[in-house]
Amino acid sequence: KAAGVRALKIEGRQRGKAYIAAVVRAYREALECFAAGRPVSHIDLQAMVEGGTQTTGAYTRGWR
Repeated sequence: KAAGVRALKIEGRQRGKAYIAAVVRAYREALECFAAGRPVSHIDLQAMVEGGTQTTGAYTRGWR
């Protein structure tokens, strides 16, 4: 707030409704804790990864 931040961009394009709801809930909880001066509880972001796996993409892929 002190830095002038007035909005947050939360990615949601091509994501499921459950994923978006979980991410928004996590952001809201964190912001409410900050506003009340309470510590932010641990939020398991890994549980929110849609698809359940991470990829290395082009870093390990061989090109033809």
